[in-house]
Amino acid sequence: MKAPAKRVSSTLIVEKLAEKHEVVLSRETLRLWLTEAGLWQSRKQRDKAVHQPRNRRECLGELIQIDGSEHAWFEGRGPKCTLLVYVDDATGRLMELRSLLARLHGRVQREVR
Repeated sequence: MKAPAKRVSSTLIVEKLAEKHEVVLSRETLRLWLTEAGLWQSRKQRDKAVHQPRNRRECLGELIQIDGSEHAWFEGRGPKCTLLVYVDDATGRLMELRSLLARLHGRVQREVR
């Protein structure tokens, strides 16, 4: 048996074995077999991705991070808009907020680059 794909649950594997190969077994049995073969680990046993923290920039204005969120900010009373937030990396201070019509979002992405 090949190792299951990373994001395939034991439930899906059991269902496919029954459907395609007429092999009926419980999820726990499958997990036990896969664990013994070194092909399965519980969520607690899986390695967590380690991300090294990035130090903040030293000077105000050296790096401005921009984040956008498209949403129906006006709750149906107006068109969907994208809220752009400009944050200074050194201080964490909000430098600017802009609201744009959603249809302009792509144009803004090109201009910001």
